[in-house]
Amino acid sequence: SNIVDLRIIPGQIASYVPLPDDCHPVLKRALQNLKFDQLYTHQLECRNHIREGRNVIITTPTSSGKSLSFNFAIVEQLLLDPNASALY
Repeated sequence: SNIVDLRIIPGQIASYVPLPDDCHPVLKRALQNLKFDQLYTHQLECRNHIREGRNVIITTPTSSGKSLSFNFAIVEQLLLDPNASALY
């Protein structure tokens, strides 16, 4: 009786993009060494929004790359500025 609406959203095929050209070289090498040659599109979008100073919320299923979405931008910033910090 407390449920007001129920929606079933069908799954989608994942879409990918190559690692960005402007990725910090140290991070790019590390990702490539871990066999990451591409990102999910939402991971790159998240990274770009964070770089632009926007707040980001991601709601995707389990094992869809949410952690890398945020950590990508944070590690890049730490490589550029060792005094930077992040709050999780």
